[in-house]
Amino acid sequence: MNAISSDTLSSLGITQAGQKTTQQVVDDKAGEQKDKLGQADFLLMMTEQLKNQDPLNPMDNGAFLAQLAQISTVQGLGDLNKKADQFLGSVDSDQAMRGAALIGHKVSVPGSGLALSGQGEVSGAVQANAKGPVSIVIQDSNGLPVRSLRLPDGAGGARPFQWDGKDDLGAALPAGNYRFSATQAGADGAPVPLDTFTESTVESVSLGKEGARLNLSGAQSVLLSEVLRIS
Repeated sequence: MNAISSDTLSSLGITQAGQKTTQQVVDDKAGEQKDKLGQADFLLMMTEQLKNQDPLNPMDNGAFLAQLAQISTVQGLGDLNKKADQFLGSVDSDQAMRGAALIGHKVSVPGSGLALSGQGEVSGAVQANAKGPVSIVIQDSNGLPVRSLRLPDGAGGARPFQWDGKDDLGAALPAGNYRFSATQAGADGAPVPLDTFTESTVESVSLGKEGARLNLSGAQSVLLSEVLRIS
């Protein structure tokens, strides 16, 4: 088989030794180097091979089929990448629409923060391990206990509660950020920490690499997938 002309190889960015030439792509931000061979390039190479082959020693059928398979593989990977990008784009759009529909609604998410407003009432929830009462301690921003609550005997699972914004003496506390913790007596009678959840209003939605994030009142931000309950 005759060699492919140097002009043809040069147009593909390949030297006669079979090595790619380095083409510097100037980019003010990335400055990356990119060398690509597409489907059209493969077809051009195959056409030139057929034009320049030795009639007395034509291209082997197996080699020709192998090159066709390479072209098919390249095209298939390109189509797969496009479909993957389309799928990811549709997922992002779906999450954005779902998140936007929650703006103005209250959602329960994992956390222990309580944002006390001028209305003087805050909602939260705990995940009880078993049937029985639950003890809740509310702390101010300095970590000092200001109120103790006790949920009555009930079944295991999510147990909501309301805090009226007052301390143990019945005095109204100032608006601000508070935290709470919850425990329940275990089998041996010792207190066992429980998972806690807060209820906040969705103010806006932002999109990132992790997906849709809900921006809640009290400067809290959570993933859409972390929402446990919507009210």
